[in-house]
Parts: sequence; C-alpha cells; structure tokens
Amino acid sequence: PKDALPGGHYAVILHTVATPQTGGKKGQPAQAQTASVVSPKVGTLVYVTVEGDVREEAFIRSFTAPSWVEFGPVDMKYTVENLSDIHITPQTSIVVKNIFGRIVDTIAIEPLNIFPYSTRGFTTTLDKVWGFGPYRAFLTVPYGTSGKMVRASLMFWMIPYTLILAALVILAALLAIGIAVRRHIEHRSNLSTKRIEVLEERIHELEGKKQDGK
Repeated sequence: PKDALPGGHYAVILHTVATPQTGGKKGQPAQAQTASVVSPKVGTLVYVTVEGDVREEAFIRSFTAPSWVEFGPVDMKYTVENLSDIHITPQTSIVVKNIFGRIVDTIAIEPLNIFPYSTRGFTTTLDKVWGFGPYRAFLTVPYGTSGKMVRASLMFWMIPYTLILAALVILAALLAIGIAVRRHIEHRSNLSTKRIEVLEERIHELEGKKQDGK
C-alpha cells in the first residue's frame, strides 16, 4: 500500500497446482467430487523495505554458560531481541580470554535472520577440553546498516577437580611413604648407635678388668 510504514514488510506468494478439485480455468471452482485430493503448495517469501525513518535497535537479553566445568567443551547460549523496523542478520563473534588476558579462542556464529520485534536464541560451543582457572567470554553482536553493535560478557571456571584430587592423594601417599622410610632409617641408625655404645662400654669394662688383673 502507498501508506505503508517505513521498515521491513513480508509477504508469502503461494503457488498451487490447478486440479479438477482445486479449480478450473481462470481459478473458477470445478465440479465437486467425492474423492479426497491432496493439493500441493509452494510458498515464496517476499521481503520489501520501505524507505523512510527506520528504527534500528537491538539488545542482548541473555548470555549464559555453566558457572564452572571440569572439562570442555563449554556450551554457551545467548538471546538477541530485535526492536528494529527491519530484520537484522548479525555477524556475531565470541572472544574467550584466560586469566592473563590472552585470547584462548574466537568463535564465529552462523548469521541468522532476526525478524522485527522478535527474539531469537543462539547456541555455540567452546571446543576447549583442558584448562584451569577463570575464563571470560566477550560477546559482540553488530547489527543494522549504520554499524551499531551490542556487547555482553560472562565468566566461568574450568577446574579439573578429579585430576587435582587424584594428584593430591598420590602426593599425600608419597609423602607418607617418605616419612615412614625416614623414620625407619632413623630408627635403625639409633639402634646401631646404641649397639656401638654397648660394645664400647663392654670394651672399656674388659680393658679395666685386664688392668686390674695385672
């Protein structure tokens, strides 16, 4: 229509095969029959943008990931709400950094259309199996024709607690074995020292008896 508001407008053109049951010449109804017939239809989506004062605005409604994991991969989810008068197709990326600020991975998400005044959820995965410590994920969603973008971030921990616990148990066992061996060595050393002292005392006694006999 001539008075269409600025922004994106959508329509669907349906293509239907003409049959004796669906219609005759020039779309006129045909004679009714008792047999049931399946009428196939093919739709074509038409998108039209009306020029004018078009609003472009979007928000990240949620950006989530597990607070902590033992091993990867790490699943991430985010939701984008499009409050624009036109649909947007954001080229989204997620940059993951470790505790030292170094980039661990950059994830590019497949661009998908978000229709006006609608919300769409996205999922992606950080394909990292091993890690330790806190990590930060930075989400960037550019949209529109004027280079706008919205951002969000989150933090999660990757701690392989099973391996750490196993290492602590092994370390404690080695420490206990070391202490036991050391005590055993000290005990044997003390016994040897006592035996030497006893032998020395007997030698002194024998030497004293010999001197008294003379």
